[in-house]
Amino acid sequence: MLKTVISTEAAPGFPREAFDRAYFQTAVKVVKADPPPLVDDIRTEITGAAMAVVYRHRRAWEASEELLDLARQQRDQRGADWHFAAQTRLFDFFVSLHSTFESSYYGLYFAGGQLAPDKFPLVQSERRRDIGLKSTVLAFQQAWSGEALTAKLGEVKESGLYKDLAVTRNILAHRVAPGFEHRVTLVGEELATAHEINYELAWGGKPVEVLISETFTEAEAMLGGLWAEAATFFEDVPA
Repeated sequence: MLKTVISTEAAPGFPREAFDRAYFQTAVKVVKADPPPLVDDIRTEITGAAMAVVYRHRRAWEASEELLDLARQQRDQRGADWHFAAQTRLFDFFVSLHSTFESSYYGLYFAGGQLAPDKFPLVQSERRRDIGLKSTVLAFQQAWSGEALTAKLGEVKESGLYKDLAVTRNILAHRVAPGFEHRVTLVGEELATAHEINYELAWGGKPVEVLISETFTEAEAMLGGLWAEAATFFEDVPA
């Protein structure tokens, strides 16, 4: 049986209300007693993409919480596998957060393909792996150039946040992960008698706590705005 609410397993901060509204309009409302094969295929792709959005966001949230816990550990309290655990959570966070947007655009491509199949040719081709942010934005621009959702899709694609996520994802996925920086503030006139007053774990030139918190907050705001526009668009657009 097809779910009518898709975000039941979502993490805190996920845009549940808008996401479920958009999903209902694109994957549930179109269902008929005996849907033709193409409609059923599109519905399956939308549902798979929607679940990926929920799960990837949730893993990003879990990884952020786990990494922040690790970053706050005193050096003398760390286990032997601390570096592996921290690097794994860093990888999971950025790769999962990047995938949240990739999966969103993949699902929205198929959702648009139901309404304007001639503008979304990859729906009926064997090149579905080519569906990404660029092809989705192009298809919506050709089908609905003046719509707020089309503008939002382009805005997210060109955002500094998404570009940073893509670059970081590629670094972490294809190369050895850069190490963490350990920043220590010492007080005292002589090095031998100086004592530590502050210790920070940093990565990429930023304290880890600041980097993760700021990135996730900005990403959630952007994701929420995208799905709010999607929900409004698919509720209003003629079926």
